Amino acid sequence: MAGESSAAVRRPSRGTTRSSNRKSRSTLAGLLVPLSGAGLKRRSEHVAAASRAGGASNVLNDAFGAAREVSGVGQYPSELEDDLTLPSRSRLRIRPLRRCEDRAIRELYRHLSPRTRYLRFSSPMPELPDSFLRLITCVDYRRRLALLAESTNMDGDAEVVALSEFIAIDHRTAEVGLVVRDDWQHQGLGTALATRTLLAAEVRGFDRFVAQVLCENVGVMRLLGHLGVVLSMKTQHGASEVTFVRKGRTPAATVAPSLINP
Repeated sequence: MAGESSAAVRRPSRGTTRSSNRKSRSTLAGLLVPLSGAGLKRRSEHVAAASRAGGASNVLNDAFGAAREVSGVGQYPSELEDDLTLPSRSRLRIRPLRRCEDRAIRELYRHLSPRTRYLRFSSPMPELPDSFLRLITCVDYRRRLALLAESTNMDGDAEVVALSEFIAIDHRTAEVGLVVRDDWQHQGLGTALATRTLLAAEVRGFDRFVAQVLCENVGVMRLLGHLGVVLSMKTQHGASEVTFVRKGRTPAATVAPSLINP
């Protein structure tokens, strides 16, 4: 897997903020389930908690195992910038989303098909609501972080073709999400970007992940089976809440094959 690292991760010390509602609807994969109203509320609570926490301690090791320091809340994590070559030989630039960088997200959304929009937000909305946009772009690089994949178009301009993110649920669990533009799906981009996001989260002390997956989204389950060890799955109202850890951190024997081979 791209970006695989065997380096040990030291969890940072910080105040623990637990959410009382775990029904947020973002998910891991190229096509995502939306955030519900409860999920939006939880994200707002975590943004506020991160702001109150301020000045978090440093963590050793970057997302790809190098032995250098990652600074606390607020500093742009330039160590996560990277170049990616897909099996198709297409070259992309991977970089963290900057705080309040909304234009790139709006452009990505406009290039999504109605089907992809539906699977991501439960509605093929023609425009991304400002409330969703603010929550995506309100990163702090510690408890909320997003990675972008950029391609260079015919005019030489960079355009975002995929977005992956995580948001802390508690001191060791993070909710993850990823969306890939339709014309860039099925090329390995989702796997590569998701892997980098999981590794970046682990460096920041999160080793357990949650994804909400639509029952019709078989491709997502296959991706989870490739990247993760599924610990539990709860299905309700057409979506499954999947709790997992990244492969390589927990023996694969702990996964139930029936959970990842629908």
